Amino acid sequence: MPSRVSFPLSPVVRSGDPDGVNQTEVNTRLQQAMTLHRQGRLPEAERLYREVLVAHPRHPAGLHLLGVLAHQAGKHAEAVRLIRASLLIDPSEAGAWSNCGEALRALKHYGEAETCYREAVARAPTNASFWGNLGIVLHHLERSSEAEAALRHALLLQPNYTKGWYNLGNVLRSASRFDEADHAIQQALRLEPQMAEAWNILGALRRKQARLVEAESAYRKALALRPGFFEALSNLGSCLKDAGRLLEAEAAYRDVLARSPEFPDALSGLASVLRESGRSLDARQGYLEALRVTPGDRRVFSSLLFTEASIAEKPDPAHFAHAQQWGMDAMKPPLHTGPVAAVVGRPLRVGYLSSDYRHHAVARFVLSLFAAHDRSRIELFAYSNVGLADATTEAIRSHVAHWHPVFALSDADAADLIRSHRLDLLIDLNGHTRDSRLDILGYKPAPVQAVYLGYLGTTGLPAVDYWITDSILHPEGCGELAVEKLWRLPRCWIAYGAPPDSPEVGLPESPQLTLGSYNHLAKIGDPTIELWCAVLRALPEARLSLKTRHLGDLGTQALVRTAFGSRGIAPERLLLAGHTSGLTEHLRVYRDLDFALDPYPYNGGTTTCDSLWMGVPVLTLKGATMPSRMSTSMLTSVGLPDWIASSPTDFVERAVRHALAWTALPVAEKRASRIAVRAKASTSPLFDAVDLARALETAYEGMLKAASIGAR
Repeated sequence: MPSRVSFPLSPVVRSGDPDGVNQTEVNTRLQQAMTLHRQGRLPEAERLYREVLVAHPRHPAGLHLLGVLAHQAGKHAEAVRLIRASLLIDPSEAGAWSNCGEALRALKHYGEAETCYREAVARAPTNASFWGNLGIVLHHLERSSEAEAALRHALLLQPNYTKGWYNLGNVLRSASRFDEADHAIQQALRLEPQMAEAWNILGALRRKQARLVEAESAYRKALALRPGFFEALSNLGSCLKDAGRLLEAEAAYRDVLARSPEFPDALSGLASVLRESGRSLDARQGYLEALRVTPGDRRVFSSLLFTEASIAEKPDPAHFAHAQQWGMDAMKPPLHTGPVAAVVGRPLRVGYLSSDYRHHAVARFVLSLFAAHDRSRIELFAYSNVGLADATTEAIRSHVAHWHPVFALSDADAADLIRSHRLDLLIDLNGHTRDSRLDILGYKPAPVQAVYLGYLGTTGLPAVDYWITDSILHPEGCGELAVEKLWRLPRCWIAYGAPPDSPEVGLPESPQLTLGSYNHLAKIGDPTIELWCAVLRALPEARLSLKTRHLGDLGTQALVRTAFGSRGIAPERLLLAGHTSGLTEHLRVYRDLDFALDPYPYNGGTTTCDSLWMGVPVLTLKGATMPSRMSTSMLTSVGLPDWIASSPTDFVERAVRHALAWTALPVAEKRASRIAVRAKASTSPLFDAVDLARALETAYEGMLKAASIGAR
C-alpha cells in the first residue's frame, strides 16, 4: 500500500538562483501549488508548478513535485526523470528520495527503489514513513527479515503508524507467522477500523489459515467500506473457489473484469475456476490472457503449463515451447559447477523438495516411500514448502533425518541452503503444481536433479536432468517432448500406502447398476463427459455417481447436470455428492460403486489406488500421453489388463461386457470378487513401497554414476 506524498520542508528559492527571478513570486506560486496539490486539485497544481519552472527551470522543489504529480497520474517513468533531475540539483531533500523510490517501486524497479529509500532514511532517520517504504520494497525483494526490521524500526519511531502495522502484518503473513501477523493487522484495525486494505489483508491471512468463513467475512467488510475495491473482490473470488463455491467465485471474478478488464488476479483467478470446473480449454485461454497482461507472472505461467499438460491427447509442440520458455526464464548461474564425483563408501545424500508434505494426495505416496528408504543407501533430506503444517506433515517428518522448511525463504536463499548440504541428488515432487518451488532448481543447487511423482509433464527447466517414469507411462518411441532425460523404473512408477484404518470391502446396497468416479472435477472435462455419456447410453439402466469436494455446491452440481443433460443424460441418472468427512468414510463410499470409470485424458492417480484397495475395478482408456496412461500402469501392475481399453469404442464395449458379467454374479461371488481385487492389489508392486524404494535407490545410483562418467 503506497505511503503519502512527501512534500519538501522548505521549498524556497535559494541564493544563487538565476538573475531576474522574482523569488517572492516564485515562492508564493509554489506554496499555492502545494496547497492545491494537498487538496487534490491536481490540474491546477500542475499549472502552477509549470509556471514556477518556466520562471526557474532548475527549481528543485518544482521539478520534484511535478514528478510527484506524474507518479499520481500513473506516469511513473516521467516521475522518476523529473525527481531525479531535482535530486541532481538538491540531493539533500529526503522527501524527494522517498518519492523517487515510490515511482520506481510502481515500475517494479525494486533494487533502485531500495537505493532511494536508503538515501531518504539516511537524511531523515527519524521519519517512520521512509522506514516503512524501505520495508515494503525489501519485502518485494524477498528479503523478509530485513523488511521486518525496517518496519519494526518505523513502529518504534511512531507506534501509531497504521500503515506500518498493516505492512508488517503483510510481511509476517507471507512468512507464515500467522499469530504475529494477526496481531499486527489487528493493531492497524484498532488504529483505523475503516481501513479497507487491512480488512482485505486480514481476509488473506484467514485464507492462508484455511479459516474460509472468517476470510469471506473480512473480504466482504473490505468491500462494504470500499465498494470498488477490486483486489478485495478478486480475493473474495479466490476464497469462494477454495470453499468449492465455483459459480460464486466465477461471478466475483467476472464482476471485477467487467469493470477492470485487465485486472491480473481476476484474470488468473477466473482461469483457475474454469479449470477446476472442468472447462480446461477455456482455462487455457484465460491463462494466456492473464500472461498477456502480466507476462512475468511465473505462478500463472505454471498454471498454464499444468492445464496444457492435463488436456493434451498427444504430445503438443505448443505446450513444449511454452515449457521451454518458462524453463529458460528460470535458469540462473549454477551453484554446482565442476565435475560430479562418484560416491564411494557412504549413502547418497538425496533431498526431496515439495509443498505437499501435508494433508494431500501426494503425501500418501511420500509417507510410504520415506518410511521404506534404506538408510544404508540413502541419507534423506526433505525441503518443505508447507506454510500450515498438520498431522501428515509431522508423520512425514518422523521419517526424515534432515528436515528443512523453505516456505519463508526466497528461491535464492533456499538454493543456497540446499547447496550447503552438499546433496548428490535433488528430487522435485511438485513440477508445475500448486505452491511449487521449481524455480529453486534453476540455481542447480545439486549436481543431479530430477522431477518425480507430483507432475504429469516436462518441467521445461534445463537444470532438471531426469524425469522419473516407467515403461508404460513412457514406452519406447512414445514421442514425449521433454527437456529431461526419461529414467524408466523397471516397475510401476509409484507405490500406494494403504491407510491403516481402512474399512473392509463391501457391496452396493442399491440393486441398480452404479458406475462412478471420485476424481477431482477438473478432470471431468468434455472428453471425459463424452466418453462416460457413451457408456450411459449403452447401459440405459445404469446411473453415474460422482463425488468430489466441489460438488457439495448446488451451483456446481447444476453445471455438471447441464453438461450431461446436453448429451441426453437425464438428471436423475446422476448421483452428485461433495466432500466426505475423513479418509475412512471416503473409502467406505466406494462400496456404493459396481465399478469405477476413469477420466480421460487426465487419469485418476490416488483415486485409482483407493478404488482398487476397496476392491472396485477401474475401467480406463489408454492414451498417448503420460497422464492418460497412469491408470494403465497401475492396472498392469495389479494384473487387471481386461480393464484397459484401447479406444473409446473399446471402452464402451468393455463397460457393457463388465456390467453384464457383474450383474449376473450372485451376491456371494460379488463379495468374493471384491476381496480378490483387494488381495491382488495389495500383493502387487503398486502396493509395495519397499520394492519402489529399492528401485528408486538403484535409479539414483545410476543417475549419479552416469553424471560422474559424463564429467570425466
